[in-house]
Amino acid sequence: MSRFTSPESANAEGNQLFVDEKWEAAVEKYSLAIELESNDSTYYRSRAAAHMKLSNFTDAVSDASTAIKLNPQDSIAYHRKGVACFELGEYETAKSAFEQGNKIQPSDPFKTWIRKCDAEIREEAAAAKVAPTTTAQPAVQPSAPAASTSTPASRSTPDAVKPTPSPQPKPAESGRTRHEFYQSSTHVFVSVFAKGVDKDLTKIDYHPDTVSVTTKLNNSTDWQWDMDLWDPIDPADCSATFSPTKIELKLKKAFAGRKWEKLEVDPKRKRTEERDGSAKAPAPAEPSTPAPAAEKKPSYPSSSKHKVNWDEIDKEVDKELAQEKPSGDESLTKLFQDIFSKGDENTKRAMMKSFSESGGTVLSTNWNEVGKKPVECTPPSGMEAKSWKKP
Repeated sequence: MSRFTSPESANAEGNQLFVDEKWEAAVEKYSLAIELESNDSTYYRSRAAAHMKLSNFTDAVSDASTAIKLNPQDSIAYHRKGVACFELGEYETAKSAFEQGNKIQPSDPFKTWIRKCDAEIREEAAAAKVAPTTTAQPAVQPSAPAASTSTPASRSTPDAVKPTPSPQPKPAESGRTRHEFYQSSTHVFVSVFAKGVDKDLTKIDYHPDTVSVTTKLNNSTDWQWDMDLWDPIDPADCSATFSPTKIELKLKKAFAGRKWEKLEVDPKRKRTEERDGSAKAPAPAEPSTPAPAAEKKPSYPSSSKHKVNWDEIDKEVDKELAQEKPSGDESLTKLFQDIFSKGDENTKRAMMKSFSESGGTVLSTNWNEVGKKPVECTPPSGMEAKSWKKP
């Protein structure tokens, strides 16, 4: 660690790593910023966002809660706590966090998340009401034959007790549940939204062109989803993480840099034809047979009268860091970071050389001046520069 590292610069580096989707490295930088300055809510809420990307929702709730304690008016911290609690299935707590954040800074995203929490709370309440109750029936015990004057013909009457056939196990349900995907240049990330999925009861098979997920929904109903992928993957470098509300699949692209237009291909069409756009729509077998309707992505929640694009909401966390307006030293650090990222090679060389040679007291963008001679340390007025080198 450089002796000139400041919490502001560590946080700025974490923000850049977050944008580059290097979330584990971002967590380390945010942790360094917290180590250097533990009373700034910004660093905790930034680390909460990175934890959420890693599906560490419990850690995200902890960091967001700490940020709120340090700054009760931090609406962004309330937002991140709400999203993390929602992912953990704690809808009441999530709703409370969104309501608090909306009081501080009213906005449509807060109101949308509150409606989403209300929908989940209603769904849970409705499920609790209609949950079937199983009442144990007394088993029919065979009784000893009693003395009777009935004729043998009476034994075959319709009232005679007949054996009940044993129930047959139900086959696994096959189909889709609500899901979404996004991608980077090297990976495809698939979120399968299913509550109460037990990792120990789930089997995921990765193949170059397909992925098969078999599990039990709510630990009772067998469910299976076979994905016919848009492009090949590397099965040896794929993984999955589990949370109370979803399964997150991380699929390694076999061809890095190639963009997936969709997650799956139409099973009736060849993969290469659909991917390259060279296939034509197949003609119907019979003139009277209508063409199959395009699959419509289900809206959520289905009981809502207002149609909301939940996929856009899930991308809010990514945009927040870029939209945050820094203040104080952080704003100055952000300015220098923007100059460095947008500058040419000579500008970057000048900034790095001047900063390192001057002990962090000079930052120049003029390579024609800086490149000619060493940059001397120029401490602020009233301060004295001391060399760290031994005489």
